[in-house]
Amino acid sequence: VIFDKLGEDVSITETNGRFHIRFDAAVSDGFVFWLLSLGNQVEVIEPLTLRDHMRQTIESMAGRYSKASIH
Repeated sequence: VIFDKLGEDVSITETNGRFHIRFDAAVSDGFVFWLLSLGNQVEVIEPLTLRDHMRQTIESMAGRYSKASIH
């Protein structure tokens, strides 16, 4: 999945069963939504601006569903 989206110009290291992937990418809503589509299989460590953007998007989505049913 990573290579399909990012190509082969990525750095991958493995530590204690976790993979750390480093790459250059332009941040866009499409990129954020792609990361979110990977669910809890991915965690953005840095840059912190992208991590914050991910958190804000997740909180906004959770807020939409935390309200009582509209029916």
